[in-house]
Amino acid sequence: MQSGLLSRDELVSTLRSFQAFPVIERYRQDWVGKTPAEILSLAVDRKIYRAFAHETPSQRYAGWRWHKEPEVLLGNLNALRSQEEFNQFSEDLGESLVATWGEKNDRGEPSRMNIGVAMKIINVVLKHLYYSEHEPKSDLGEGLLHVPWDRFTLEPLRRTWQGDPCIPSAPSQGFVKTLALYRALQSCVSGIAKDAGVPRIWYEFWAWDWKHQADERG
Repeated sequence: MQSGLLSRDELVSTLRSFQAFPVIERYRQDWVGKTPAEILSLAVDRKIYRAFAHETPSQRYAGWRWHKEPEVLLGNLNALRSQEEFNQFSEDLGESLVATWGEKNDRGEPSRMNIGVAMKIINVVLKHLYYSEHEPKSDLGEGLLHVPWDRFTLEPLRRTWQGDPCIPSAPSQGFVKTLALYRALQSCVSGIAKDAGVPRIWYEFWAWDWKHQADERG
């Protein structure tokens, strides 16, 4: 069955039985031993940069305050004590990235950076930091993390998602254009993860693993 056709009950059942620890451990090995500065630099890769033609994306990202102050970012992250604080902190990071990036590309046309794309980048950064050795591994920590929205994580929700707009058959990170939509999607997947009895971020690990296994099967 294609991931985009899974019902909510099927998503809950699949996520409940997902063997997350081997997947997470393989992922974690990519970040252990790297400094916060290296993690922030590597969090935005060529696949993301390709979405920003004529925007000098690597220069704009490097000019972001928190890219230049990774240790301060880490200290602020480690000081968070609740989901509400984490939510506000991550959204503040996203808005600051949008502001630093700028509204226009190098040709004076509207930039492709918006709050949804920024939140994808922010959540990847925070996920990398958490699973490196820099973030304290409290019970609260893993549960705080948000799901980064892209084609891997959006497609499995196509049948479950009841919001507006509908998730297209070939979604991308550009689908999430507003904070309202971003929050609604997080709420949707949070309910699924809660019913499955797992941290919300495990949905992202499952979606990535499921898609890549399907690709390998042909």
